[in-house]
Amino acid sequence: MRTSVPGVLKVISLLLVLGVGPSAAAQTVAPGQVPLHEPGVHDEMFAPPGQPRVRYALSIPKGYTASRPVPLVLALHFGGNPNGAALGLVTVLVGPALADLGAIIVAPETMDRGWNSAANERAVTALLDAVQASYRIDTAESS
Repeated sequence: MRTSVPGVLKVISLLLVLGVGPSAAAQTVAPGQVPLHEPGVHDEMFAPPGQPRVRYALSIPKGYTASRPVPLVLALHFGGNPNGAALGLVTVLVGPALADLGAIIVAPETMDRGWNSAANERAVTALLDAVQASYRIDTAESS
């Protein structure tokens, strides 16, 4: 059976309209910004201006609303192969351990298998700034 390209494009377009496939949750955001999400764990890419893109996992707590500030937790994986480490860290370890905190958890993946580089520091700082700009974060210092 031969499928024409226009027919395939119609099916793909229909799936996207119905919200099926990886593009369904994707939002168009400007470089240096993060999309707003409903509660749950989200696998995202962040584009800091003038820097390489960084994959990160973002966990939004149940009941999150912009009317009430929540804590922000930065979770850094242990290094090694970064592919998928952030999502695994949030879904298996940090997310379940800190669920009662009601915090937004952001877990970036390192760009070069370790965290001790200027590029990683710039990317993580830019990502945290973007999350704080998009979500209502409790910035009060606790003792």
